[in-house]
Amino acid sequence: MRTILVLYAVPIPVGHRVEVRWYTQVSGKLFGGSKETAREHEPVVVDLDTGIEFASDHAYSGPGLKRPDEPVEMSEGITGVPSTVLRGTVRACRVLHVRRFNELDVQTYLTIEPEG
Repeated sequence: MRTILVLYAVPIPVGHRVEVRWYTQVSGKLFGGSKETAREHEPVVVDLDTGIEFASDHAYSGPGLKRPDEPVEMSEGITGVPSTVLRGTVRACRVLHVRRFNELDVQTYLTIEPEG
């Protein structure tokens, strides 16, 4: 079993098959060069039983993030191939709303039984 923490809502029913994809994000530095960041707690999660994809705003870009009539696409800073992929069956899912002063954060804990 593998438990992962995701920093957004991923309400996947127990028993559904999922694919979790971790991408590396490349961004420019202030004084030139580039920096690779692994967003460990912001993977793209696909519910393979329903086809629903869950992702954070770091994975996608485009005007559609603020305008629903415009398309969104994979962010230019995201490497095209996931650095890590986990496929398996959800055995537990907990979505938490965390209050911090005037802010409301969301965290999801997924316990996944890996395939194979």
